[in-house]
Amino acid sequence: MKAKFGDNVVFSRAQNLERVSGQVATIQGVGSKTILLVLITLISALATMFILGPLQVLSAYFIIWIITFVLLMIMSFNPTAARVLAIPYAILEGMTVGAISGVVAIAIPDAGLLIPGLALSITMTIFLGASVLYATGVIRVSGFFRRFMYTLLLGVVITSLVVMIAGFFNSQIYELFYGVNSGIALLISIIMVIISSLYVVISLDNATMIVDAGMDKTFEWYAAFGILLNIIWLYYEVLRLLIILSQRDR
Repeated sequence: MKAKFGDNVVFSRAQNLERVSGQVATIQGVGSKTILLVLITLISALATMFILGPLQVLSAYFIIWIITFVLLMIMSFNPTAARVLAIPYAILEGMTVGAISGVVAIAIPDAGLLIPGLALSITMTIFLGASVLYATGVIRVSGFFRRFMYTLLLGVVITSLVVMIAGFFNSQIYELFYGVNSGIALLISIIMVIISSLYVVISLDNATMIVDAGMDKTFEWYAAFGILLNIIWLYYEVLRLLIILSQRDR
C-alpha cells in the first residue's frame, strides 16, 4: 500500500515521479547518505573556522546565501536533483555554519569554542533522541501534527518579519525580542529550539514515507537533504540560546 504524503506538496509531487534507477529507497540508504552529508557539513565548517577564516568567508556570505538558496529551490521542486546538488549544498552550508560559529567564538573570547562545541553536542543529542523516540513510536507524526507545525512555523516567520520591520523604527522592540538580557528573547529562543527539534521528527517521517511509498533510490538523497536542513536549523537555534544564556546579566 502506498504511503500518503498528506499536505506536503513537494513530497506529493515526488511520489508521482517515475523511477530513475530501478531500485527502491531504503532506511539504511537514507541513513548512510544523511551521515555523509552531516560529515561533509562538519568538515566544511571546521575548514572554514580553522583554515579559511570565518571573517573572510562571512564577507562572501551574500554570494554563498544566493547559491544555497538557488540549490534549495532546485531540489525542492526537482527532488531527483538532490543526488547531484545535496553535497555542494552541504559544503556551502558548512561554510556558513563555520563562519557564524567562528565569529561567535571571536565575539565571546572568554568562552572561545565552548559555545559552538556545546551547541553541536546538544544538537546531535537532540537529533539522536528524536530519532529514537520516532523509531520506537513514542512520537508519531499525524496529519494534524503536520498541519499544526506548518501553521506554527508560518506564525513564527510572520512574527519575525513584523518584529524586524518594527525594529527599524524602534530599537527597543528589537531589543525586547532579540536582546540577550530580555526574558522574552530567552523564552522565544527556548520555544524555537523545541519547534526545530519537532521538525527533525517531521523530516524523519518524510524519509519513512519515501521508503514506504517504494520510491526510487535516488530519493534517498532528497530525504537526507531534508534531514540535514533541519539539523542545521536546530544547531542555529541551540547556538542562539547558548549565546543568550552566556551573555545574560553581563
